[in-house]
Amino acid sequence: MKKICIFGSCVSRDIFEYDKQKNFELIGYYARSSFASLSSNAMIEQDVLDNIQSSFQRRMVLQDMNKSFIDNIKRSDFDFLLIDFIDDRFHFYKISKNNVVTVSNEYKKAKGKLYSSNMIYSQSQEHIDLWRKGIEKIYDDLYIIQDKIILNKVYWSDVFYNGDKFLINQEELISNNNFLKERYDDFVKFFPKIKCIEYPKDMLVLDHEHKWGGAPMHYHSDVYKYALKKIDWLKREINDKL
Repeated sequence: MKKICIFGSCVSRDIFEYDKQKNFELIGYYARSSFASLSSNAMIEQDVLDNIQSSFQRRMVLQDMNKSFIDNIKRSDFDFLLIDFIDDRFHFYKISKNNVVTVSNEYKKAKGKLYSSNMIYSQSQEHIDLWRKGIEKIYDDLYIIQDKIILNKVYWSDVFYNGDKFLINQEELISNNNFLKERYDDFVKFFPKIKCIEYPKDMLVLDHEHKWGGAPMHYHSDVYKYALKKIDWLKREINDKL
């Protein structure tokens, strides 16, 4: 059984719901976060955490606040690191000059009032600058393990598997997908030896009955099964080189 760590979204986490052979053990999951958030110093807002009832949601927000992913990378006690950038759709909030957190739905609800002057908006130049700064902050640690990194190149979709359309503003869809492509391309430039999961054209279709509800990144089961097969194949290729 291979140990896997995820820095990404439910898109990557849900792949392993289909690991019926139990080939993988998930030992770390960092969602509702971004390299943009990692660019700043750690700071715990205990009053915000106290307002989050779900232990899972509280843990995700805490990990974004304390930047514990950085220490996990230094330990590198996993066989593979799976990354996607779907959660970069969230905005960011400056708690102070040197402290930035992700404005996930959980954080926003627990925090309450947010001041526009403290906001860093998704896809803004400030977001991109912080994102690159976050990568540069842990570049050396990621570089030495890049043979273990798998980049899950997922994009938003507006089509269900039966051909029905998911109602979404087309400008928003295009803008987010262009942003994602730029981030994936950037990441590969930083770490050229990583492996990538790329999907055939028109494969990223959505599911009416997805357990997390309707969203432009909640895919049909065939998508996750395809990704799992790719990871299993990449696992063998990576092992041959390690």
